[in-house]
Amino acid sequence: MPSLLPKLIEDVNNLDVENKISCIVVTFNMGWALEVGHKLGIKGVLLWTASAITLAYCYSIPKLIDDGIIDSAGIPTKEQEIQLSPNMPKIDTANFPWRAHDQILFDHILQETQTMKLGHWWLCNTTYNLEHATFSISPKFLPIGPLMSNDHSNKSSFWQEDTTCLDWLDQHPPQSVIYVSFGSLAVMDQNQFKELALGLDLLNKPFLWIVRPSNDNKVNYAYPEEFHGTKGKIVGWAPQEKILNHPSIACFIS
Repeated sequence: MPSLLPKLIEDVNNLDVENKISCIVVTFNMGWALEVGHKLGIKGVLLWTASAITLAYCYSIPKLIDDGIIDSAGIPTKEQEIQLSPNMPKIDTANFPWRAHDQILFDHILQETQTMKLGHWWLCNTTYNLEHATFSISPKFLPIGPLMSNDHSNKSSFWQEDTTCLDWLDQHPPQSVIYVSFGSLAVMDQNQFKELALGLDLLNKPFLWIVRPSNDNKVNYAYPEEFHGTKGKIVGWAPQEKILNHPSIACFIS
């Protein structure tokens, strides 16, 4: 692909000499296109569809290695909490975004952190009010979110959605249900699951909790013995946009 892109750009530019390609917008996984654009004198923009803080930690991998916080394989040298900047939330080194995946992905992210520097801006699916501290990491961060899909028929998830939760929500009054979902990357261990379950039980409020299966299916997400709540519903995956638009939702924990 890198060898074909210059020819494609040339062909497009020859079709309309007055409206030549002046900027290339690519996702994080296509950093090589930024290299091509840079060599051709074309501005490049990185599009990151997740939170800005996640991109900030990926961008900071080389510094984390230099500071001895992680080794060259992305493994924390010791258990600790760190901050990339004083106003950003602390993160446990065990919870770095790449820790939920294998070495191949970390190596890929590390490589992309070099090419992303060629981008003039890093567009993030967020807002300044949500992550204002993160934007102090680099002036290249630019919030353009929230980005919402208009094609509701597009099913891009690998997990089958459990739509029974919508019927369950219909049974509750407006603004009465707590929605809990930590996304497709976050995987809790058994103790974290238990503590959150007990915390939700103490609230004594109806809640809908999305708990995706662990990658190795080794974690059994069953209610702990101390959990006596009857107001909660747990499903493996659900249509999030429809849930957030449902009138019964009062609060979103993520």
